[in-house]
Amino acid sequence: MRKIKEIFQRLRRWISKVKEIKKILQYIRRQMGIAGISLSIMSTFVIGSVIVYYATGMGEVPPVELSVAAHDNAITLTVLDGEIPAEDWEYLVFDERVNPPIMWDPAPADMEPGEVIVLKSDARPATYRVQIRHKPTLKFIFETKITVEG
Repeated sequence: MRKIKEIFQRLRRWISKVKEIKKILQYIRRQMGIAGISLSIMSTFVIGSVIVYYATGMGEVPPVELSVAAHDNAITLTVLDGEIPAEDWEYLVFDERVNPPIMWDPAPADMEPGEVIVLKSDARPATYRVQIRHKPTLKFIFETKITVEG
């Protein structure tokens, strides 16, 4: 019985707070008008979105040092410094005379110092653009051009 009384008291307090909020909202509506209220809501939404974006953050790309080379008809990536697991990066290798492909290729191996990774093994003579992207942040890790000669 005592708990029921406590629940009803809390409910009465909550209802009185709701009534106070309604009075405040009516006052604001009369003072600002619908245009002012709409502007306030939109600016609050934008500011809140910016705060959430910076609070959660996209993160930073792990520091890596990379080098790309062309040997015969293959384009290889050499990891000079830093580490990134294979599930955290993806790449594109495409002839710069054409539009880049839409789908990124999954990483064939983990990036570890001294690792040599073959990105394209059947490259025809042309100038290729190599782009490497960090998947969790969607930021570019590395971007360069490399020429494969016949």
